[in-house]
Amino acid sequence: MINWFPLSKSMMEDSTEFRGLTVTERLYYILTLSELNLRGQFYRADLEMAAMLGLSEDKIRRARRKLQGMEWLTIKPGFKSNGKGVATTYIDAKWNGTFSGDYYSKIHRYALESMLHNIREKRFTHPDVLVYIYLCYFYDKNKGKNNGKFFKTKTSLQELTGIPGVVGCVNHLYQGFVFTGNAHLFEYQDKYHKLVFDSWSAFQDPSAGEGNRKLAEIYREEVTKIVIKAKKEKVLRDKDYSSIKPEHLPEIYKQWIIGTCYALGPRQKAELIALGNSLGAANVARKIDMYMDNAGSKSFPGFIKSVKG
Repeated sequence: MINWFPLSKSMMEDSTEFRGLTVTERLYYILTLSELNLRGQFYRADLEMAAMLGLSEDKIRRARRKLQGMEWLTIKPGFKSNGKGVATTYIDAKWNGTFSGDYYSKIHRYALESMLHNIREKRFTHPDVLVYIYLCYFYDKNKGKNNGKFFKTKTSLQELTGIPGVVGCVNHLYQGFVFTGNAHLFEYQDKYHKLVFDSWSAFQDPSAGEGNRKLAEIYREEVTKIVIKAKKEKVLRDKDYSSIKPEHLPEIYKQWIIGTCYALGPRQKAELIALGNSLGAANVARKIDMYMDNAGSKSFPGFIKSVKG
């Protein structure tokens, strides 16, 4: 396997502080370890980390500050230079790399990237993916023994992950992902006190096949699109709509629809003004801008549904 990064026993099994982090904080930290292993020191805006993990920018910012406070991350905060933003610099992290006397498992980076894509597509939850990373860790730890068959007690897996519904996550992972050829991520047996894993399907490295290379590119483009959309939405959120009155809304809508949609009739203009009176003209004007700025077909009924939905 070419594209992997290490996760150590001292972190995954021995550290009560690591277990004390939230699910999303641990995923953020694991992604950071993967990126440091791949790139060394790297630049990454909080918004981009948020896009990769399917989280809000505020949640990433809080996690970063918390881990900095624990002295688990060495970071140079982002700043503005000549009016342009410079992203956060990730310099180093605790458990970055391998250390003498500490066991580590090799985690396939593309498998992590694929699972994060499935979070963004809402096929898996953050707890699902954290459980999968733990299972990958234990699979790699045991793959040279008993033909790769291993088990974990339900109690120990719940304690390590901190997820009460860990068995449900395992079943969700099994049901929710199927490779070409109908192979699941793994095969397992749900015993009374334990889960027995007796078959494991590995992701093909992007460097070894055209299909996964293209998918890896799609995942990167997907993150870029999310970041661009989030930046546009932030501009619109920060825009001053305070002077807008309900009677201005038809003209605001008209400025967007010229050349793209049919014109507004008297009934539609009246509906916009009524919305402005009930929901606030500034709120409706912002929703017009956000709806029209997004990709896809546009219609007045579609806009009204987006406002009321």
